[in-house]
Amino acid sequence: MAYEGMIAETISISGHNGDTISAYVARPLGAGPFPGVVLIHHNPGWDEFYREMTRKFAHHGYAAISHNLFHRAGEGRSDDVAAKVRAEGGIPDAQAIGDSEGAVQWLRAQPWLNGKVGAIGSCSGGRLAFLYACHTKSIDCVVELWGDAVIIRREAMLAACGGAIAAGASVADARDAIAPVATRAQRAGWRVVTLDARTPAMSARVDHRPAGARA
Repeated sequence: MAYEGMIAETISISGHNGDTISAYVARPLGAGPFPGVVLIHHNPGWDEFYREMTRKFAHHGYAAISHNLFHRAGEGRSDDVAAKVRAEGGIPDAQAIGDSEGAVQWLRAQPWLNGKVGAIGSCSGGRLAFLYACHTKSIDCVVELWGDAVIIRREAMLAACGGAIAAGASVADARDAIAPVATRAQRAGWRVVTLDARTPAMSARVDHRPAGARA
């Protein structure tokens, strides 16, 4: 039987505006190279579920990082910190996008990365993963899982996509503007499948490991 092992630890990375934030990293033992994935956590906080999810990706051959979007709210139980953040109105989208970019850049600086990085998030983290993909060219694909307020009215969509869609555009135009996210995933060797036939470019996921990932 082949030997299996991983390393998992809490580290500090540079987030939005150069702020130091915490992150949880897990990867298989060995020199790699490994594909990378950034996990963007949900509104319940930087919790045990996302640590388990990070290690699960490492078990399947990825170098995974889950950064703490709520770091600035202080230490404590994840649900208590999350409640404090919600009571204060949440975190700015720009801050979450900047923190996510910091996590991606940390991964890209590691010698064991194979050059490919994806992002994934669930619930509010899915929404943030989608918004992050609209504002960066640093990732190869994005997986948005049941994120709220992603498929939204046209005016809000224009703002969410950072001006990528011209004023007066239709929803079809919006889908065309977002399509490069899926295109980049396909070029990186991922197979993209749709979850919602009504909005194929906006509701996509990746359903297999890229070349080079280990079982």
